[in-house]
Amino acid sequence: MLEGANGASGALSCFPVIPQATERRCPCGELGHLEAYVSGPAISASYAEIAQPGTSLRLEEVATRAQLGDRVALDAIIHAARILGRALAQVSDFLDLEAIIVGGGVTSVGPVLLGPLEETIAAAVKPRLRLVEFRVAKLGVAAVCIGAAQAAMVTQS
Repeated sequence: MLEGANGASGALSCFPVIPQATERRCPCGELGHLEAYVSGPAISASYAEIAQPGTSLRLEEVATRAQLGDRVALDAIIHAARILGRALAQVSDFLDLEAIIVGGGVTSVGPVLLGPLEETIAAAVKPRLRLVEFRVAKLGVAAVCIGAAQAAMVTQS
């Protein structure tokens, strides 16, 4: 991993993706960033805004509802997958990546999210770069924690 000049390299979660008219605040404090739309809490918030205003469900509950045929839950997940897919395609185009490997908690939703995500990436990547491979991290949800621990160990050395 590269740290960048200010230690912020790879902060894709703070990538602006949404026009100002519908912006949500990212945990970093800025408006319209990727994390505000595609993280577990963001998907849950999207579902609650339409289906159950004022409630708070965990991502796992929204995913279960989507798998049981709840159209609003499915739409919230697919909407997030499309936003993330377009952002990853832009990064892939910019860096001319060989593969896009996704990990973290949202991937636990499974095919309901991963199918639309892969389809969106395939459609959004520039035609001459469509050979980019899409994979889910083998470490799954633990990938983020293991990567952070490994980075901390390197920093300590």
